[in-house]
Parts: sequence; C-alpha cells; structure tokens
Amino acid sequence: MAHKFDPKHADKLEAEDFRKQMNPGAILSSLGLKPGDVFIDVGCGTGFYLRAAAEILKDSGSVYGIDSSRKMLKFLKNHTERGLLTAFNLVKSREYAVPLPDGIGTFALLSTVLHEVDEKVRLLGEIKRLLKPGGKLAVIEFEKTETPHGPPLHHRLSREDTAVWINQSGYSSVAFSAVNEELYACTAQST
Repeated sequence: MAHKFDPKHADKLEAEDFRKQMNPGAILSSLGLKPGDVFIDVGCGTGFYLRAAAEILKDSGSVYGIDSSRKMLKFLKNHTERGLLTAFNLVKSREYAVPLPDGIGTFALLSTVLHEVDEKVRLLGEIKRLLKPGGKLAVIEFEKTETPHGPPLHHRLSREDTAVWINQSGYSSVAFSAVNEELYACTAQST
C-alpha cells in the first residue's frame, strides 16, 4: 500500500521558512512553466505551487488545482477565502479520474504524489489525457535515499522506476534534474 500524506500536517507545507527553502516559483520556472500555459497541479494539496503558477501566468493562462482529498481542498478553500490564494480553479477528483476535458492543459505537475498511488501508470495516463499533444509533464519526487523529510525510504521512487512508468504511459523526451538534495524532477512530453 502506498504512503499517503496526512492532511493534519497541511500547515507545515504553508510555513514561511519551508516556502522560502523550496521557492516554488523558481522550481516551476526551471521546469519550463511560462506565460500562456494552462497549468494543472494534480494532487495540489495546500496549493503550494498554485500561487507561484498564478504569478508566472498572470492573466495569460489558467491554473487548476486538483485533489482527491476533501480535507486538502477545504484547507485550500479556507486560504482562498482569506485572500491568500487567488486566480485558480479547484477540482475534486477521484484518485485516477479527473473531471476535466481531454487536452485542456499544457503543463501538468505531480509533486510528491506519484509515490502515494498504487497504480502509477494509470495515474500518469489520466494526466496524459488532460494534456494537449506536446504538453509537459513534471514529476517531483524524493530521492531514494534517507533524508530528514519525506516518506519512508521503502516508499520512495528511484529515478529509473519513475522513467519506466512515464515511458509506459506514452510520454516521450524524459529528462531528470535535481530540485535540491532531497528531491528530483522528471519532465516528459505528452505525445
């Protein structure tokens, strides 16, 4: 069974020191998010990347926050009502089914979520359905080494395994980069 993030720890993801350490805007820019994109954050949790995406896109694109957890979406909605998050659409999904049309997005993010699902190829295939041909997938996961943060080592995904699942899902141009000492990013293109 996959390791799931516990929503009771949601406030930790919104802590100012964590946000400064991670710098979501710099991460999204380095992964290629640009004005005009339609950004889909699958497993958006507290909206950690949504604000940064909205700032990058300004009025030239759209931002969708997708999550299967009602608790996380409620947390996010409460922050939206307090004016902390704006300019995006929140969508409740099932784990492997997102209620959005085919080909709606140009950039999909799956940050520290892939290790939480049992059927990785199925989820990646659903995200591919959401992307236009040539759209970009960005997966961020914990390195498969012991680090102070993140899931237990046996739940972490190696870069090699992540590449296999992405290729099996029909993506091309798989490339890896380091986000920091604890996280890696994998980008691929929808065909």
